[in-house]
Amino acid sequence: MKEEAFEMGQLVCSTAGRDKDTLYLILKVGDNNCLWVADGTNRRVENPKKKNIKHLKILPHVSGLVNEKINAGERVNNADIQRSIAEYKEQNMDLFD
Repeated sequence: MKEEAFEMGQLVCSTAGRDKDTLYLILKVGDNNCLWVADGTNRRVENPKKKNIKHLKILPHVSGLVNEKINAGERVNNADIQRSIAEYKEQNMDLFD
């Protein structure tokens, strides 16, 4: 997958590992097809998880708040990530029954 296929603050879902089915937001693009992701709860901004892109499902939702903060060079906090994931779940409740 090319780097241009996703944005900072884009929602992803883990498809493998102990955290399978966990929603994360992309915080940073690493090298060798890796992304740094956080959910604001178990994986916080201070300690994001390094995930291989092939173990993630890229969802079409981008958190405007997190994306704007990252692009402006502002600090993203855990509450921003938690709020963005909660809003997505609320808008897509049928997917999380």
